[in-house]
This record gives sequence, C-alpha cells and structure tokens, in this order.
Amino acid sequence: MNRKKSGWLYLIIACVSISISLLLTVLYLKTGFELDMIPNIFLSEAMLIVPTFFVLLFSKEKVKDALSIRKMKWSTVFGVIAFTMASSPLVTLVNLVSQLFVDNTVSANSEQFLSLHPLLLIFFVGILAPVCEEVVFRGAIFGGLKKEGNVFKAILASGLLFGLLHMNINQASYAFVIGILLGFLVEATGSIFSSILFHVLVNSTNAIMMIISDSVVSDEMMANADEIVTTATLLNMICVYLVLAVIGTTIAICLLVWMSKNEGRQPILIKAWEDRKVKSGKVISVPFVIGVVISILFMLLEFIPW
Repeated sequence: MNRKKSGWLYLIIACVSISISLLLTVLYLKTGFELDMIPNIFLSEAMLIVPTFFVLLFSKEKVKDALSIRKMKWSTVFGVIAFTMASSPLVTLVNLVSQLFVDNTVSANSEQFLSLHPLLLIFFVGILAPVCEEVVFRGAIFGGLKKEGNVFKAILASGLLFGLLHMNINQASYAFVIGILLGFLVEATGSIFSSILFHVLVNSTNAIMMIISDSVVSDEMMANADEIVTTATLLNMICVYLVLAVIGTTIAICLLVWMSKNEGRQPILIKAWEDRKVKSGKVISVPFVIGVVISILFMLLEFIPW
C-alpha cells in the first residue's frame, strides 16, 4: 500500500457506498422496497471489506505488516481502556457542538437499530462494524498514507476520510476526532488491536445505552425529545463537557505517552507529533481529493429541500 492506493481505496469505497445508497433510496420511493436491518449492516460492512481485501490481495506487502497486526502487553490493553474513557468527553463535546447545526443522526435512527435483538445490536454495532472499519481505516488506509514519511499528516488524512465515510455532518464531526485519536493510538502501541478495542468499547457502550434508554424512557418522552433538548440545554451540556474534555484529554495524552513507553515506541510517537512541523511527506493524491469532494457533496444533499 501507498498513498495513491489508499486514495483509490477510499474513492472506490465512497463511490460504491453512495451509489448503493442512492439505488436503495430510488427503489424505496418507486417500489417501497427496504432492506431489513441485518442485511443492511452486512451490506455496509461488505462495501468496506471487499475492496480492501482485493487491494491487499494484490499488494506486495504482507497483510500482517499492512494492517499493523501486532500483540500488545496486557498492561497496554488496560491502558487502552483507560484512554478510551478519558477521550470520551472530547468526543461527546464535538457531538454536542455539531447538534447546534444538525440533528443527532444516531438518535434519529435509533428505532431502526432497536428493531434488532439486544445481543444482535451489540454484536453488529458494537463489534462487527468497529472491526471492519478499523481494518480499513487504521489498517489499510492509514498504513498506506504514512508510507510517504509524514505520520502526522497521515493521521489527519485518515481521520478525515473516516469521518467523511459516515456521510452525514453529525457523525462525520466526531468520527473525525475519533479517527485522529485512533491514529495516535495505533502509533503509540504499534497495533491495530488497540484501535479495535477503543472502537468496540465506544460502539458497544452506545449500543447498551440505547437499549437501556429504550427500556427506561417512555414513548411520550421520545416523541417530545426535540422540545426537551433545546438550544439552551445543549449549550449548558457543552459547557460542562468542555471542562470534562480538557481534563479527560490531558489524562488521555498522558496515557498515550505511557503506552508508547510501555511498548517501546516512545520515539515513534514523538516523531509522529513532530511531523506536524515537517512540510515533506505527501499524503494527498488525486483520487483522495476526488473521494473527499464526492463525500462532502453527498453530505450536503441533506440540506437541499426536495
């Protein structure tokens, strides 16, 4: 893998995802056909994994190296868990800020997710999706982008692509932040298992909270959610999470440094951070730019009155 192949991989994934999304929308409008939740999830993950599989198949690099498949120390595993918890307020803060401008996409689609059995919801949303997404974005794409030598740019670029693939502004905003956190996490630990664990913990927690909320919150409260969560409420929550994010992010940075020392990768992490000052090392390619533009244009469709 290299930056051009990474760019092509994202462009292919974005084009396939958008094309199938538009096709399913047209079929629904014309015939009323709609995929059930489980086939929909399988299709979404297949659109990520299948192109990645073929790109890796024809790559000269070993899959183990291309995807950063490496064992971690058990102490590092606990460090990743703590890092996930410490990073959570920052992710929540960005999510809340985005809701000042757009709807909460996950909340809007919660009824569809909750149509699944709780265990299936946790498996598909909390485990399957994170594993597939990490193999693609922190494995193949990030691995290819950083081959040119500038890891900091590769972290930002892979985070951007990860955010944009969600194809809506709400999720794209906090997924971009998560992508950056996971890029640094993989560099600190040297293992994609660290980002998979982080992603599984975040998604599984959200799935469990969704299940609990559904059993506790009444239908009437759900129907009046827009009235309950006002702009003033959001601003108050943003102020609280701003303080928590400052504290949590400081702890997360300390944990990141500790994990890099624990895995003998502190010089690698330091270099990744210092690369922000280096102009050399390209990560952007023509297919990368085309993929980004197409994704942004598709996201802007939600603001067009039909």
